[in-house]
Amino acid sequence: MSDLEQTVRFYASNYELLGQWLVCPGDKVVLGDPTQPRRCRFCGESPPGATFHKQAHAIPEALGNKSIESLYECDACNQAFGSGIENDLGNWTQPMRAFARIRGKRGVPTLARGGPSGWRVEYDQSVMAMLANEKDLRFVVDEANKRLSAHVVRDVYTGV
Repeated sequence: MSDLEQTVRFYASNYELLGQWLVCPGDKVVLGDPTQPRRCRFCGESPPGATFHKQAHAIPEALGNKSIESLYECDACNQAFGSGIENDLGNWTQPMRAFARIRGKRGVPTLARGGPSGWRVEYDQSVMAMLANEKDLRFVVDEANKRLSAHVVRDVYTGV
């Protein structure tokens, strides 16, 4: 049995599919029933011990999610995840999101390091610019094979 088959079987036997959506740009999907009392799925708190004023994204906004929100996350957990694991995930995925031009909360991320051998990758409107000191081998152009290699550095993140 392949790894993919094992993974599919694991999820099929351990999780129940509650819903699925085809989300198009501009659509909004809200997970949870706004007519029911709120309870945080992470800490288990309900009002008045917990507040639910902040917009909670079911998938981090940094990954491009502008559509899927959750009523199951209290403000304290939203803050904790946003400044912790979601920040680390954002830092780890930043190079991939920049090159794939995935718009997060503040647009497509810019990659940059300052100093004498500073370099920068940025996307503005419809143009991606890659800038580096000419002695820096961060970006290598292989004209014969029509290939560009970019050796960039991620911001600090906590991994497992």
